[in-house]
Amino acid sequence: MSERKMVKNLLFFSVEDVKIILGIENTKAYDIIKELRKELVSKGYADYPAGRVPKKYFCERYYLELKDVEEVLQANV
Repeated sequence: MSERKMVKNLLFFSVEDVKIILGIENTKAYDIIKELRKELVSKGYADYPAGRVPKKYFCERYYLELKDVEEVLQANV
């Protein structure tokens, strides 16, 4: 795995991750990521990679603990 992909995996959730965490379909996961990215840009943050959302921001918005979310994702690997 390239260093760039490793950084993305450490810092961002993908559509697949959001889908697993929230138990939703692809379309809804894309909509959620799009909305969260739009919120971040409106707050003055850089535009993040398409189809990804920062883990910290996602957890804040959905009132989740990152360690709990990571456990859920590990269980679904």
